[in-house]
Amino acid sequence: MTEKKISFVVAYGPLVLFIGLTALTNFFPSLLDGVSINLLLALSGLCLLGIGFYLQERFRELESKYDATSTSVAGLEITQQAFIQASKRSIMPCSLATGFAKKALAGRRVGLLRIYAVSSQQILSFFSAENISAETVHLIIRGFDPNDAAHQQFSNQIHLVAKDWERLARKASIKSLIIRSYDHFPTEYQVIFDETVALVGLYESSPADYSEVAVRDPVYVDGSTPDGSALVRSYVERFDNLFEQCRNHHGINQYDRYCVPPLSDSSTNILPTK
Repeated sequence: MTEKKISFVVAYGPLVLFIGLTALTNFFPSLLDGVSINLLLALSGLCLLGIGFYLQERFRELESKYDATSTSVAGLEITQQAFIQASKRSIMPCSLATGFAKKALAGRRVGLLRIYAVSSQQILSFFSAENISAETVHLIIRGFDPNDAAHQQFSNQIHLVAKDWERLARKASIKSLIIRSYDHFPTEYQVIFDETVALVGLYESSPADYSEVAVRDPVYVDGSTPDGSALVRSYVERFDNLFEQCRNHHGINQYDRYCVPPLSDSSTNILPTK
């Protein structure tokens, strides 16, 4: 006999015996005359004890099955999440507009927004259109020597863009804005949202354009995947290093006046590149 059958017999055997004897007294009234009431009570208690023991064992068995099921479900959930993460694409080509829209769907509030661009005019437009706000913006854009007549028109436009960033900061869409400049020809642009998402694109040389570059669509780097996270961190480290170098190198900073809150004299970029 199996363990379950033995438990069943032990639990319900005394009860069946008690019921059987009670039924037989209808045909043989003197059958239990020699049996004391205490013995009958003890037999009744034994029946209840056996039933209680059997039910307790069954409850334990059900609890064990429930725990095993819960563990299996939890393991399945972990496996499912791992599968979802593995199936995500770390890098996806997209337009700049699509990249900003995708980031806005994930959350419109950014802690630190890092931007490296020629003028950041398009980036500013999409930032405003998607109603994204940022605690802090670190912006690196191209700067020109005030005596550079060949780039005067473009320089004026970049100053207008910097002024628009300042207006956003004054309206509390941005709490802190620091703008620094560089004086070399750019080959790429970056928009990094905290350490979660990076939009990275290339500039193509276009001497006929007043900005001297044509903008190629970026790729969307998803920092929620292992590979994407490593790549975003790499871009963050690279940007932060350039941002620090632009404090005193890569030309005289042209945009200190637009920073919010205003920079102290000791934090401005005053040394031109040698």
